[in-house]
Amino acid sequence: MATKDVCCYLGAGVLSVAKKSSYDAKLSGLREFGNTKDFTITPTVSENKTPNFMTRAGGDACVTQIIESVMVKFTAICHKMDNLALALYGDYTAVATAAVVNEALVAFEGSIVPLSNLPNLSIAPVITDAATDLITYVEGVDYAFTEAGALIILDGTTIPVPLLGVPNIHVDYTKVAQQDLQMFTTSGEDLSLFFSGVNKHDNTQSLQITLYKVSLKATPLDVIKDGKTISELVFEGSVLIDTSKRGTAALSQFGNFLQGKV
Repeated sequence: MATKDVCCYLGAGVLSVAKKSSYDAKLSGLREFGNTKDFTITPTVSENKTPNFMTRAGGDACVTQIIESVMVKFTAICHKMDNLALALYGDYTAVATAAVVNEALVAFEGSIVPLSNLPNLSIAPVITDAATDLITYVEGVDYAFTEAGALIILDGTTIPVPLLGVPNIHVDYTKVAQQDLQMFTTSGEDLSLFFSGVNKHDNTQSLQITLYKVSLKATPLDVIKDGKTISELVFEGSVLIDTSKRGTAALSQFGNFLQGKV
C-alpha cells in the first residue's frame, strides 16, 4: 500500500541580503538578517475577462490572469546596525574609543545637554568652566548624567548662564567604541534576497529561495513600545524583474525556489 504524502509545511531558516550591484559583480557576499519571521512572497493578480456574447447562457468566454506585481515582506527581530541602516536608508561608521578633551557645550540650568559621543561613565568625566578651565563643577551638585550618558544640568547649579550662545562649559571624557548611523542619507538600493531553510514538519526536506532584485521601503523604528514587547523591524517591498537574467518559459527573471530531500 502506497504511503500518503501529507505535504505539511512549517518553515524555518536563514534570510540574507546583499546589494545587488556588488553581489552580481562578486564584490560582496550575502549578509544574514539574524532572527526573522513572517517571510512572505505575495503576487498581485488581475483578471481580464471576456464575456460570452454568443449564447443566452452568458458567463465568460475566457479569463486571462495577469501578474501585476510581486511583493515581499518579512520581520527582523535582530536590531544590529546593518539592519537598522537598511531600515532607515542610512549608512554607518565605526568610532573607536578615545579621550575627548574640552568639548565645548552650551549648558542651561535644568536642561539636558547631549555630548557628541556616548561617554564611558566608569571613567568620571570632568566638567570645567569654558572661560578659564579653572573652575571644576561637582557631579550631584551642578550636574548629573542619564543612564546613557547625556548631561543633566541640575537646578541650583553654580554653572553660570550662557551668554549669546557662547559655550559656558568644557567636558573631558572617554568615548566608548560606538557606531554612528546617519539616517535617511541614501535612497533605497536594489537588493538580492536569499533564504536557506528547512521544513520543520519534515526533517528530510530543505529548500532555498532566491529573489534576484528587490526594492525595500524604509521601515518604521519602534524606539519605545509598551516596555514588554520586543521591537521588530517590519520590511516590505517589491520583487522587481531582473533584466540581466534571460527569461524563458523555463527560467524566471524574478527568482527561483529549490526544494529537495536531504
